[in-house]
Amino acid sequence: MTQLPTELDTVTDADSPKAKADVSELATLDQLAANALPAEMSSDIDGWLLRYHYGVTRRANSVLPLRQGKLTTQQKLALVEAFYARAKQPARFQVSPACAPHDLATILTARGYQVDTMTSVQVADTPTVLARSNPKPFEVWLQHTVTPAWIEHETLFAHPERAHNPAYRSLFENVPAPCTFASLRQENAVIALGLCVVHPEAQQAGLFNIATHTTMRRRGAATTLLHYLAKWADQQGAKQLYLQVETQNVSANALYAKLGFETLYSYQHWYKPR
Repeated sequence: MTQLPTELDTVTDADSPKAKADVSELATLDQLAANALPAEMSSDIDGWLLRYHYGVTRRANSVLPLRQGKLTTQQKLALVEAFYARAKQPARFQVSPACAPHDLATILTARGYQVDTMTSVQVADTPTVLARSNPKPFEVWLQHTVTPAWIEHETLFAHPERAHNPAYRSLFENVPAPCTFASLRQENAVIALGLCVVHPEAQQAGLFNIATHTTMRRRGAATTLLHYLAKWADQQGAKQLYLQVETQNVSANALYAKLGFETLYSYQHWYKPR
């Protein structure tokens, strides 16, 4: 994938059916993902969604610029920077091809913002993922609310710096139903886990925080976990799955491609150094 420093495109393969994705479809996915893991505090500033969650995760502490509104971009930037200054956090934007205005990345560059990360938003039809994932005989637990044990293992596998952080725990406590927190087990030990959030009105489901114990990687645990999450989502009426993965995560991207996921678009986090 070509990574551009200021302007973002949809998928670079012009022959892919996803290359024709409508901007409104991208904006819908941005909004669905924001709804799936809502920040503790949010505020709509003339079409821009300002999110704050005690500095935990980039996405939950960034602006989702969905609509242009009536104020000028410079007026809204001043409001954004004042908002995050009061929260003692850097002003941060999630910039995708659906952002408003479309040249926001160029404007942020001129204002001194820098690029933090590049994340791919990938989609797949639920039946495709089910057909391509061959589950191993691991035990799966599905729970519709987060538990201390699930968070303990998630931080152990993926985010040890967030262990015992009450703000990180509350991020998952805010997840709306219908959702399921999955744990894959072998001999009563958790070996992989993940979260699935269904959006019934859109017939879509998001997959989040897919993590595997280091000793179980490349042994079918993640594939099995994704199979059961896709199966549960299918039972809830979700025809399409989406996920977000950092572009430099080579192993995860290879797994998702194997299961039929395609990159629909990418977004970058831009932040203003303090």
